[in-house]
Amino acid sequence: MYDLGQPLLGLALIVSLYLLGYGLNGIVLAEVLSLGCAAIAAIFVLQKVFPETRLVAPNRKMKPAELLAYSIPAMLGGAFSVYILWLDRIFVGLFLPTYENGIYTAISQISTIFMVISSGISPIVVPLFSQYHHSGEKAKLEDVYRISTKWGIYISIPIMAVLFVSPADSLSLIFGPEYSSGSVPFLILLGGQIINLVTGSVNPLLIMTDNQKVLLRISLAALVLEIILLVILIPLWGVIGAALSTSFCLSLLYLYELFWVKKHLNLWPYDKRYGKGVLAGMMTFGAVVITRLVTSQFPVPGIILQSLVSLVAFCGILILLKLDPEDRDFLKSFRLRRSG
Repeated sequence: MYDLGQPLLGLALIVSLYLLGYGLNGIVLAEVLSLGCAAIAAIFVLQKVFPETRLVAPNRKMKPAELLAYSIPAMLGGAFSVYILWLDRIFVGLFLPTYENGIYTAISQISTIFMVISSGISPIVVPLFSQYHHSGEKAKLEDVYRISTKWGIYISIPIMAVLFVSPADSLSLIFGPEYSSGSVPFLILLGGQIINLVTGSVNPLLIMTDNQKVLLRISLAALVLEIILLVILIPLWGVIGAALSTSFCLSLLYLYELFWVKKHLNLWPYDKRYGKGVLAGMMTFGAVVITRLVTSQFPVPGIILQSLVSLVAFCGILILLKLDPEDRDFLKSFRLRRSG
């Protein structure tokens, strides 16, 4: 309901306030109001679904120090990870002209599409991470990590194929022809987001296994490194320098977390069952490349056709190769989550 209700309310408020003549201020106000209404509604729904949250049992007094010791590192670790995706836009605005700033802001927003996919999977796996960690069921914990990572990649492959094969045409279709000049930094930013995607829900995994302080240290170090690189590379290489700084630090962050989890928790999200997805992905990329060559004279219809070919090819090949039982269980959980 939150995923649907808040955006719809925000959209309705944007239209209403715009028609009333509020302009840009109205758009900002609409976003704030919609988020506030969603937060208030969430409190009432939470108390209705979980009435026990209204009261704290006398024999279960919460210790503020323990709560803060857990929540502050978890909050800051997650925040610093997100700031890595925001700082480049700020520094581009400081160092580069408005025109380049506008192009970079647009491409950086689109490049986070894979992070949106990961965010959609996290609510499914986070409770399971916590449950299996605290019950000591390590094998099940690794299964959830592996399956969720695999399906994050699977869901992204059709989009990935089109964006990597036709970056300039994709930007032209979404924003207009003048944005096609941002195709190179766009591909660089996509590269960093791919690393984020293929490492799975590693941030929530660290938090749910009581390693939030590790997340805080790693994300803070990556953030500081990004600031240094942005200051050095943007004056030298412009928007390409900004994209390289962001992708490098994002990749470093998630790869370091991935191998830390392997070393200290002995959890690894990859096995031979990825083979079907790899084969389907390679064939999908091939189909999109062929479609691109055939439709090169017609960029906009070409992107639409490439998208259809990519989706149909990947899903069809994956079905022909037959899904594993664990894949069907994951899809069932995902549908239940989205319908709820």
